[in-house]
Amino acid sequence: MALKPFPTRVFVLVGQYFSKELAEWFDALKRSYNALVAGLAVSRIVATDASGNLEDVDDLTAWIAGSNGITITDDADGTITIGQNTPSQGALYCYQVASVLNTVAVDTWYQIVSFTTQGNLTVNVTVSVAESHIEIGSSGTQYFLTSFSGALHCAAAHSFELMVKKNNGATAMTSIAAEVSTPAATPYNVSASNIVAFNAADTVELWIKRTTAGANINVVIDNMTMFLLETSNM
Repeated sequence: MALKPFPTRVFVLVGQYFSKELAEWFDALKRSYNALVAGLAVSRIVATDASGNLEDVDDLTAWIAGSNGITITDDADGTITIGQNTPSQGALYCYQVASVLNTVAVDTWYQIVSFTTQGNLTVNVTVSVAESHIEIGSSGTQYFLTSFSGALHCAAAHSFELMVKKNNGATAMTSIAAEVSTPAATPYNVSASNIVAFNAADTVELWIKRTTAGANINVVIDNMTMFLLETSNM
């Protein structure tokens, strides 16, 4: 990295035709530069220390930080590796189960507990088939794309509302809701999705209520999926 002197021929020409002072000035510049960069490693980013002296940067993580799932790893050679965490996610589903849910009263919410299987990939959440819910694992507030979709039917024509709720139905996620009117004995598809915030230990469930009159009306869940996919972590 040292600044090299002029070739001898050039040095002689400079001294002969321009002045000896110019050659001396360049020589002083060369010595100053070489002293300035002495001890610096090659192929490194250079910064100043607390005293204003130049130093090469060994650990770039002091300058570059990760966030929102982006990771920064020091490679111990003046470089870094940028990566991405696998987002928190989980799913519950059932397929062709013909699970019967008795809606005893109108306008009363019931948790859908027809799920039989958890999704193939589960990261930082706990998926419980037995409880028919997904529990958030990571700390802090997280935003998830939350969705449900499926098919259901009833022996007679009835109307229903489905909604994602959290913490055993204590909090309604009203932005993830859908209404459906089922023709008699004919499966009808229903779905909804949105990005919503959850916190650690929140449990996420899918609920249903009947909005038409009657008592002890059975609704049959044919297929149903509920999944969460993290979009950011605050």
